[in-house]
Amino acid sequence: MNLWKAISLMAYGLISAVIIEIFSYLDYEEMIGEGEIKNVCVVLEALVIDDTRDVMAPVTFLFVLPLIYMATKRKFKSAPINIITVLLLTFWLWRFFLRYQFC
Repeated sequence: MNLWKAISLMAYGLISAVIIEIFSYLDYEEMIGEGEIKNVCVVLEALVIDDTRDVMAPVTFLFVLPLIYMATKRKFKSAPINIITVLLLTFWLWRFFLRYQFC
């Protein structure tokens, strides 16, 4: 993998992570740690929020799909693509599903 492809791949991964972060943000998430709001579960239970995870999770997954396609096309032999794909997919799962699992 040449330098230009590596930089492009890292930039795509970083931009995708920022988009996932922005679209998975809850309205009152900045209130965690203040007063009685101790974690994200309290935000979901106590406050009336517009939860857009049902729409934004599939939309942001579209940013992970090209990496999954590239990894499978190369039969998972490219370490940088595999690492960025796994990191981005793990981050996507955390932001939309795993952190709400025990609420």
